[in-house]
Amino acid sequence: MKVAIENKAGESDKEEQAIQFNVLFYTEPDLRRTCHKVKFVAEELKQTIMEMAKTMLAKEGVGLAAPQVGINKRFFLFVPNPDRYHDAEEIEVCVAINPQILEREGESIIFEGCLSYPDYVAKVNRALKIKVRYQDMDMNRVEEEFIGLAARVFQHELDHLDGILFVDRMIQDTLKHVDELAEDEEKEKTDKV
Repeated sequence: MKVAIENKAGESDKEEQAIQFNVLFYTEPDLRRTCHKVKFVAEELKQTIMEMAKTMLAKEGVGLAAPQVGINKRFFLFVPNPDRYHDAEEIEVCVAINPQILEREGESIIFEGCLSYPDYVAKVNRALKIKVRYQDMDMNRVEEEFIGLAARVFQHELDHLDGILFVDRMIQDTLKHVDELAEDEEKEKTDKV
């Protein structure tokens, strides 16, 4: 099931954007567990997924895995078009239940962040293009291909289901605070002038 949610990123209506879940910090042991397969989707889980979507968007995230909110199940939410996140009037949010990667192609090394590791980014090498299989909220099987940032988001969230954080995959000595990254980018622009 895909849901379109009105994009309120950056607006000040705090009542509308009330965060439903606390996102676990990277030091929490629950983030290091391998999650259990989802066998069926009860009404309670559907409600949980909707609340997770609100949480993810309120924090301006493009993905949120069940273990990040303390749920030990194999599913995550993701934005299939993260490149258009801030420009869209509505944001499409998908749920991937029991996801797996069938094929990987190419590689991409860019800075990546995580809602469980706020304000820090690191360079991570991920497949540039992936073919995936997962189940939707109605437990229908879905096969799709993702490329670029969408592929990166899918891989990042899938790692969470196996207890892997982006810092486990980061290229050595690339972890930076976002303020430091902004300073580096500004310096790089100045050096080119």
